Amino acid sequence: MFWSLLNPLLMLVVYTFVFSVVFKARWQTGAQQSHTDFAIILFVGVIVHTLFSEVAGRAPSLIISNPSYVKRVVFPARNPCPPSACCRRSSRPV
Repeated sequence: MFWSLLNPLLMLVVYTFVFSVVFKARWQTGAQQSHTDFAIILFVGVIVHTLFSEVAGRAPSLIISNPSYVKRVVFPARNPCPPSACCRRSSRPV
């Protein structure tokens, strides 16, 4: 539990230092930007990237470990909305 909180925070500190101090990267905001603003924007990006990478990384193993999700898909025998009911012509002109 402790490592799951410490790892993103350490990564945020390192990225903020490297990109805002060493490389002097700035967002196109037009105003003077502090290191705190840069860190907040960077943190949002890191969270979105981490979420996507976790989902994309775990999805194949979940499908392999639970084959019933893929093999036992039951489709209804009848269409709940037959084309004759959905595409009726009205008797009155438009």
